[in-house]
Amino acid sequence: MKLTYKVPNLLSGWPASGSVISTKTDMMIFLKAFWNGTLFDKMHLEEMKVYNYIQFYPIQYGVGHMRFKAFGSTEIIGHSGSTGVLCYYAPEYRVYLTGCMNEVNESKATRMVLQLANCFKYEKGRR
Repeated sequence: MKLTYKVPNLLSGWPASGSVISTKTDMMIFLKAFWNGTLFDKMHLEEMKVYNYIQFYPIQYGVGHMRFKAFGSTEIIGHSGSTGVLCYYAPEYRVYLTGCMNEVNESKATRMVLQLANCFKYEKGRR
C-alpha cells in the first residue's frame, strides 16, 4: 500500500519544530520587518544579540536566532529549519536570503547561505 502525504500537513504536525508553514516570499517580508525594526523597536534587537556556542562551531545562538561568522565569511544572522529552510540576513551587505532546499538537510542549507553571503564579499572586493 502506497501512502501519500501532503508536505504542509506533514510538517505542521512535527513536534518541537516550530511548525511554521510559509512561502519564501512571506519569509522575506517577515525577515525584513524583523531586522529593520518594523515588528518591534530596534533597541530590542541589540538585547537579542548575546551569542553563545550551544551546539557546534560556527553556529552561535542569540535570542530567537542563530549567527554564523567563521572562516573569513561575513556575519549572517537568522535561522534555518530542520527541513532545509533558510531565512538569513547579512548586515554588512544589507542582503536578505530566504529559500528552501526541499529536503531534510539543515547543514546543506547552512552551507548554501555561507556560500551566498561570501558571493557578496567577493563582489564588494571587485569594486
